[in-house]
Amino acid sequence: MSEAKLNSNALFDPYSVRIGDVKADPYRIARAYGLGGAEAQALKKILRMGTKHKTRSEDAREVITTMERVIEMDSEDSRSNPKDTRPDE
Repeated sequence: MSEAKLNSNALFDPYSVRIGDVKADPYRIARAYGLGGAEAQALKKILRMGTKHKTRSEDAREVITTMERVIEMDSEDSRSNPKDTRPDE
């Protein structure tokens, strides 16, 4: 696996990380864990945190906002479909 050294001043391309012959970009990692939609977007923001045009704090706030919306959607879905068996954490 290629190692990426990150610090607050480094520009890092999360799409350049490889595991063996496979590109281990945020989308592949999300797929490997069965994440889609908002969860995949939050993971991407975490993996790129502070390395693009936003600060770490701005990216962290966006992750929190995204995951709060996931919780809201799960709650809305469980009210409209009481047979939903997804566990609350």
